[in-house]
Amino acid sequence: MYPLWHPSRSRDRSFTHPLDHAALDHASGGHVPAANILLVDSDDAAAAQLTETLAGSGYDVTTVATADEAFDRAPAFDVLVIDVLPGSSAAADLVVRIRATSGINNLPILCVTLSDDVEERIAFLESGADDVMGRPFDARELEARLEALLLRLQRSRSRGLVGDPSQGAPGLDRVIVVFSPKGGVGTTTVAVNLALAAAERAPDRVLLVDLDLQWGQAATHLNARATRTIIDVVHDPQALRDGDLLRSYATRHGSGLHLIAAPASAGLGASIGPDALQALIRTALDAFDIVLIDAGSDLDERSVAVLDVADAIVLPIAPEIPALKPVVQLIEYLNEAGSGADKTTVVLNHRASRQIVSTSQIEGLLGQKVKAELPFDEAAFQRAANEGDPVVHSAPRSAAAAAFGRLATTILGPGPAPVPVPEKRTGGLLRLRR
Repeated sequence: MYPLWHPSRSRDRSFTHPLDHAALDHASGGHVPAANILLVDSDDAAAAQLTETLAGSGYDVTTVATADEAFDRAPAFDVLVIDVLPGSSAAADLVVRIRATSGINNLPILCVTLSDDVEERIAFLESGADDVMGRPFDARELEARLEALLLRLQRSRSRGLVGDPSQGAPGLDRVIVVFSPKGGVGTTTVAVNLALAAAERAPDRVLLVDLDLQWGQAATHLNARATRTIIDVVHDPQALRDGDLLRSYATRHGSGLHLIAAPASAGLGASIGPDALQALIRTALDAFDIVLIDAGSDLDERSVAVLDVADAIVLPIAPEIPALKPVVQLIEYLNEAGSGADKTTVVLNHRASRQIVSTSQIEGLLGQKVKAELPFDEAAFQRAANEGDPVVHSAPRSAAAAAFGRLATTILGPGPAPVPVPEKRTGGLLRLRR
């Protein structure tokens, strides 16, 4: 069994309680040059307040009053800030329109809401906004959030993961790793639903690899009978070199998703080393467009090797103090080890009906924005797990499915609209199979 991984450059880390507001002051960690901001605001007083605040921070601000004018002028700006627009859905509709338009679909978008209502924030994030903040706001927080957006965009462009609007379409994140240092936060749920959402765009071109080598349950979540597992793959040296042969070891799901399942029993995965995993990933890229990996929650040599080759890391978290401490430590480790905290997408899983630690507090603690939020829907997620039919397929019109669609767009960029799937018609348990 591989031991818990302790990086040589690790150090003692203090953990500040998320409710200690003085410790949650958000700093960008780097200077961003002045940017051109397009502000969409139909309220003159609100527009004047935001313009004064942004100009005082060194930004060049241009204000427009309508969604159509904002859409037409967006290509000439670095950031879009949406404040007040007439109509309950006008702002979200503008975000959706921009995200669906080649050339401006990677424009950073910050939405300002009239309150700090979580449902309103979720609606903006699901429509494609990069960040959301509510009124009343502090000028320092607004500046920090804008700097964080610009820094993230600069880093992504420098790595070729996000295209410059002046230089064509964005690059594709081909290796996507879902990992959390805390179990029980929905890592497999996120991995399976994100993989299905990707497979809807590209059937038979997406591979899900279950690297939770002790307790992996991706096959159970998909109600898939896996006759071969990752053990069979790594014990066949030819399969680690031949994409077509490796593909034959995968189990095909009815959605067009392919799965390499975890070992059938907990002890079998001990023989799998990091070199074999990296070879598997390299060869899988010869046979599939996207390789999505459920890396579990153990930080050891195997997961470190996988995180190191990832193009994108999806980090599910829960809004609970015990679950946040290891996340802070993981992000620090990624920063220290150069494995790419800048390529991490934080997904907040609302596992309870009431959120005690706010999203803004979590973002301040992590030093990263929450890019996606999964709504609390205990019944839908329990039914999906028990029936082996993830929510993006069993409840495609649910808020949870919409959130996964938004996450897929965040990671993969805009894609064709998925074919509508009828709601599940039966209740009761299906027979779970491995």
